[in-house]
Amino acid sequence: MNDKLVWLREKYNYRSQTHIGGLSSQTREICDVYLTEKELHQLYLDGEALREILEEKAMDEKAREEKIKQKQADDEEFFLEFGVVLRETLEEQVRAEKELEKRLKKEQVEYELFTLEFGVQSDSEYESD
Repeated sequence: MNDKLVWLREKYNYRSQTHIGGLSSQTREICDVYLTEKELHQLYLDGEALREILEEKAMDEKAREEKIKQKQADDEEFFLEFGVVLRETLEEQVRAEKELEKRLKKEQVEYELFTLEFGVQSDSEYESD
């Protein structure tokens, strides 16, 4: 793509420069160039090709930007979903820990009631005698 632009620039730059005065090769000047109908047509075609190249480049850039935006949106959606799942997991873990604490307290209370009701002593109390 850039090679074509360089070629066009060199082609039309060369045609638009002429030597003025045969004595000095350093005397160069840009002047009006008269082109034939065939050259005008080729210039038109080259201009169209250049426009197409620039349009393709703009479309590629726009597509790349859209792809980046879509990737960012997908990432945000993933992290939101991941955050929800993580929060739900943590909430489940907290609920499970609370249930375990309740069950342990209930078992402790039941054990204390059982020992009071039946006068059962623990093994450690028997061993100290």
